[in-house]
Amino acid sequence: NDNYQRQLYVTADISYAYTDKYIVEFVAQYAGSSRFNKDNRFAFFPSAGLAWVISKENFMRDIRWIDNLKLHTQVGLIGETDIFGAPYLYQSDYSAATNGMWLGANSKQDSWFGTNRYVTQYVTMNRLANPDLGWGKLFQADLGLDFDFLQAFSFSANFYYRQSTNRIVNISDQLPAIFGLRGSDLYKNYTKEHLQGADFSLNYARTLGDWYISAGVNASTWKIVSDRLTNDEYIYDYQKRTGTTVDSYWGLKCIGKYETHEQISSLPAYTSDLQIGDLIYADINNDGQIDAYDQTYISRGDVPTTVYGFGFTVGWKDLSVGMMFQGVAGAERVLNGSSINPFNGGGGSGNLYSNIDDRWTEENPDQNAFYPRLSYGSETTSSINNFQKSTWWVRNMNFLRLKTLQLSYNLPKPWVNKVHLKNAAVYVMGTNLFTLSRFKLWDPELNTDNGASYPNTTSYSVGINFTF
Repeated sequence: NDNYQRQLYVTADISYAYTDKYIVEFVAQYAGSSRFNKDNRFAFFPSAGLAWVISKENFMRDIRWIDNLKLHTQVGLIGETDIFGAPYLYQSDYSAATNGMWLGANSKQDSWFGTNRYVTQYVTMNRLANPDLGWGKLFQADLGLDFDFLQAFSFSANFYYRQSTNRIVNISDQLPAIFGLRGSDLYKNYTKEHLQGADFSLNYARTLGDWYISAGVNASTWKIVSDRLTNDEYIYDYQKRTGTTVDSYWGLKCIGKYETHEQISSLPAYTSDLQIGDLIYADINNDGQIDAYDQTYISRGDVPTTVYGFGFTVGWKDLSVGMMFQGVAGAERVLNGSSINPFNGGGGSGNLYSNIDDRWTEENPDQNAFYPRLSYGSETTSSINNFQKSTWWVRNMNFLRLKTLQLSYNLPKPWVNKVHLKNAAVYVMGTNLFTLSRFKLWDPELNTDNGASYPNTTSYSVGINFTF
């Protein structure tokens, strides 16, 4: 069946500028959505912005080296709802079914009372009603600075904070089984998270006779933290996800490799039949064994905290050369899969254990070797122990890459004009020429924990551009 939905947005925008120095803007939005019941369907969302062009003030007139100086800020509230999402989540939903939660007369399986279910009419409650369901809200505050100086430099900085509250989520997993509602959904305005970050850029451009040069650097940094989550109930507080970044990794804390048989017999272990060269894990809750209760925060995640880039172009008459670098910082990844586990995926053919010089063996008992002891044949207990998600497999995925290098030449104007063209240029360009990174197993930019993804390729091209 088609579900028809209606959305309503009425927006009023008022702005005022006084002597081009002070700028004020107010935005008011009245929004409605048929996804909510009539009592919560409509909401009001205001926003405001302010800008001050400082360089136009009288006290700045004698400061000749400042070309433009502007401070701006804005704050506002925005409604969050998926206009194409499932409608009527505030209502109950039932269906005839042969499984799930039984309501009505029933004397066999899942029954509370009644007669034979094979001859009795029954229904299943797919979703519980929540008439209080309403808009999620996104609060945003920004502060920025634009600064142009010396007729060649341009600098900008922006700081922002965004807080998302009361997003609509399914909280049915949090309902105790004693309620008798297992198998039914319940939606509620619940989760909360905030993002804080900053963007910076500095650019330079100048022409000196036949020479032209431009250069720039930019960087963005951010962090997204979960302030309230569903299903975040744990016996131990150190396992709670609330208060951590949304892409964090959780696993065991590795404290080294077994060096003696005395350690094997005395230390808490994840599995049995361990040998020297296998990994040792910390007993976080001190219960004498290693299990799921010892899992804790092990990494901030593979999404980098900072992305940056820089480059330049230098030109002389019709010839120019340009380079652009890109990089990330604050990126980590927990390796996994057949790349490190020879028993993952049917024998682990093609796994990276061929790097014998960087794994523990009796002949190479290096405690800092990348790979722990390798077991063969049916001896798979070390595989169960050694390849758990843990701090041992956390790797720094930061990198700096020469993204492009281009050499170009504009053909002389007399030549171009003879064939009725405005401009013509030939160029040679290379892409992904080299990457600097401490991680060497595969391209650190790939979104993979096992290397099973096609890498970025190095390419070279020669071309010509015409402008008519």
